[in-house]
Amino acid sequence: MTGNPFDEDSGDWQVVLNNQGRYALWRACLRLPAGWRIVFSATDRETALDHIELCSTGRGAARQQAGTAW
Repeated sequence: MTGNPFDEDSGDWQVVLNNQGRYALWRACLRLPAGWRIVFSATDRETALDHIELCSTGRGAARQQAGTAW
């Protein structure tokens, strides 16, 4: 990977969540910023985005609050 690591779709992606309940995509090769935690890891960007979409629905949010493992 060269240049900006967020420009390429290939490679490992993580879904991260902050204490305000905001989701973001993050690259597995980068250090996680303070205040964020990993909630999902994927081998492609599309799967990570699908996970964020699932969590944004009532069903996904309810599963996460209940502590259900993905």
